[in-house]
Amino acid sequence: MMNMVRENHRVVKSWTTLAHALGMSRQVHSIRTKVLVYGEDLELCVVYLLQEWVGTAASKATLSNLLDALRSESYNDVAGLCTQMHPTASKQGD
Repeated sequence: MMNMVRENHRVVKSWTTLAHALGMSRQVHSIRTKVLVYGEDLELCVVYLLQEWVGTAASKATLSNLLDALRSESYNDVAGLCTQMHPTASKQGD
């Protein structure tokens, strides 16, 4: 699942919009700094974002909420792929 999200170029390019949709706005600066300091690929911002989301908001870090956030930011292609891989995901409760 994480690979599908992090390999999508639109998500990688504007990962901060996903961060805001997931309620992780406060972590954007620290994630960006970590990637820049260590000279890592931009796609790792998405990985770090999702890891921090799971770590800090575990009760809200559900596949259903991720799909909702992706759709709210018009990443419907990624949300669709995730739903195809996990058909029950859109039916999960929070």
